[in-house]
Amino acid sequence: SLSKNLDIQGSFRKIAAQALQRALQDGQTQLLEVEFPPLAGGDKSKSQFDDFDNISELNANRDWCVQWAPTLSSSLSQVDDIWLVLPDDKECELAKREWTGQRYQSACRFTSIRAAVTAV
Repeated sequence: SLSKNLDIQGSFRKIAAQALQRALQDGQTQLLEVEFPPLAGGDKSKSQFDDFDNISELNANRDWCVQWAPTLSSSLSQVDDIWLVLPDDKECELAKREWTGQRYQSACRFTSIRAAVTAV
Protein backbone atom coordinates (compact mmCIF):
# COMPACT_ATOMS: atom_id res chain seq x y z
CA SER A 1 0.00 0.00 0.00
CA LEU A 2 1.20 3.49 -0.83
CA SER A 3 0.33 4.73 2.68
CA LYS A 4 3.01 2.45 4.13
CA ASN A 5 5.67 4.72 2.54
CA LEU A 6 4.22 8.01 3.78
CA ASP A 7 4.84 9.61 7.16
CA ILE A 8 1.16 10.12 7.86
CA GLN A 9 1.70 10.02 11.63
CA GLY A 10 4.32 12.77 11.36
CA SER A 11 1.80 14.88 9.46
CA PHE A 12 -0.83 14.24 12.14
CA ARG A 13 1.63 15.36 14.83
CA LYS A 14 2.47 18.61 12.98
CA ILE A 15 -1.20 19.43 12.38
CA ALA A 16 -2.06 18.70 16.02
CA ALA A 17 0.76 20.97 17.26
CA GLN A 18 -0.51 23.80 15.05
CA ALA A 19 -4.07 23.28 16.30
CA LEU A 20 -2.90 23.44 19.91
CA GLN A 21 -0.97 26.65 19.22
CA ARG A 22 -4.14 28.27 17.87
CA ALA A 23 -6.22 26.97 20.79
CA LEU A 24 -3.79 28.43 23.32
CA GLN A 25 -3.67 31.88 21.71
CA ASP A 26 -6.75 33.02 23.65
CA GLY A 27 -4.83 32.89 26.95
CA GLN A 28 -7.83 31.22 28.61
CA THR A 29 -7.17 27.58 27.77
CA GLN A 30 -5.49 25.59 30.52
CA LEU A 31 -6.14 21.94 29.69
CA LEU A 32 -6.43 20.28 26.30
CA GLU A 33 -6.97 16.70 25.23
CA VAL A 34 -5.90 15.43 21.82
CA GLU A 35 -7.32 12.30 20.19
CA PHE A 36 -5.64 10.76 17.19
CA PRO A 37 -5.62 7.64 15.01
CA PRO A 38 -2.38 5.91 16.10
CA LEU A 39 -2.55 2.97 13.72
CA ALA A 40 -3.23 4.85 10.48
CA GLY A 41 -0.55 5.31 7.85
CA GLY A 42 3.13 4.57 7.67
CA ASP A 43 4.90 1.27 8.11
CA LYS A 44 2.98 0.43 11.30
CA SER A 45 -0.46 1.11 9.83
CA LYS A 46 -3.31 -1.29 10.41
CA SER A 47 -6.50 -1.80 8.50
CA GLN A 48 -9.78 -3.38 9.50
CA PHE A 49 -8.43 -6.66 8.13
CA ASP A 50 -5.24 -6.72 10.23
CA ASP A 51 -5.11 -8.60 13.48
CA PHE A 52 -3.80 -6.56 16.40
CA ASP A 53 -4.38 -6.69 20.12
CA ASN A 54 -4.95 -4.09 22.81
CA ILE A 55 -1.27 -4.10 23.78
CA SER A 56 -0.31 -3.16 20.22
CA GLU A 57 -2.79 -0.32 20.31
CA LEU A 58 -1.63 0.90 23.73
CA ASN A 59 1.98 0.81 22.55
CA ALA A 60 1.09 2.70 19.37
CA ASN A 61 -0.73 5.36 21.42
CA ARG A 62 2.23 5.74 23.76
CA ASP A 63 4.76 5.89 20.93
CA TRP A 64 2.70 8.46 19.00
CA CYS A 65 2.54 10.75 22.02
CA VAL A 66 6.19 10.41 22.95
CA GLN A 67 7.29 11.05 19.37
CA TRP A 68 5.05 14.12 19.34
CA ALA A 69 6.35 15.58 22.62
CA PRO A 70 9.53 17.26 21.24
CA THR A 71 7.60 18.84 18.35
CA LEU A 72 4.91 19.99 20.73
CA SER A 73 7.40 21.32 23.25
CA SER A 74 9.30 23.38 20.66
CA SER A 75 6.17 24.76 18.99
CA LEU A 76 4.47 25.71 22.28
CA SER A 77 7.25 27.75 23.83
CA GLN A 78 4.69 29.74 25.86
CA VAL A 79 3.66 26.58 27.73
CA ASP A 80 5.83 25.81 30.73
CA ASP A 81 4.62 22.33 31.48
CA ILE A 82 3.41 19.70 29.01
CA TRP A 83 2.11 16.49 30.55
CA LEU A 84 1.95 13.20 28.73
CA VAL A 85 -0.79 11.44 30.70
CA LEU A 86 -0.80 7.67 30.32
CA PRO A 87 -3.56 5.30 31.51
CA ASP A 88 -1.78 3.95 34.57
CA ASP A 89 1.47 3.91 36.52
CA LYS A 90 2.76 0.82 34.68
CA GLU A 91 2.22 2.46 31.25
CA CYS A 92 4.09 5.52 32.51
CA GLU A 93 6.96 3.34 33.69
CA LEU A 94 7.07 1.52 30.35
CA ALA A 95 7.13 4.79 28.41
CA LYS A 96 10.03 6.11 30.47
CA ARG A 97 11.91 2.84 29.96
CA GLU A 98 11.21 2.63 26.19
CA TRP A 99 11.91 6.31 25.44
CA THR A 100 15.06 7.10 27.41
CA GLY A 101 16.50 9.81 25.17
CA GLN A 102 16.98 13.27 26.66
CA ARG A 103 15.01 14.80 23.77
CA TYR A 104 11.91 12.90 24.88
CA GLN A 105 12.44 13.01 28.63
CA SER A 106 12.87 16.80 28.70
CA ALA A 107 9.99 17.55 26.30
CA CYS A 108 7.21 16.67 28.71
CA ARG A 109 6.27 15.25 32.07
CA PHE A 110 5.42 11.56 31.89
CA THR A 111 2.61 10.82 34.33
CA SER A 112 -0.37 8.54 34.87
CA ILE A 113 -4.03 9.51 35.17
CA ARG A 114 -3.89 8.77 38.90
CA ALA A 115 -0.83 10.97 39.46
CA ALA A 116 -2.22 13.77 37.27
CA VAL A 117 -5.53 13.87 39.16
CA THR A 118 -3.65 13.93 42.46
CA ALA A 119 -1.38 16.76 41.27
CA VAL A 120 -4.18 18.96 39.91
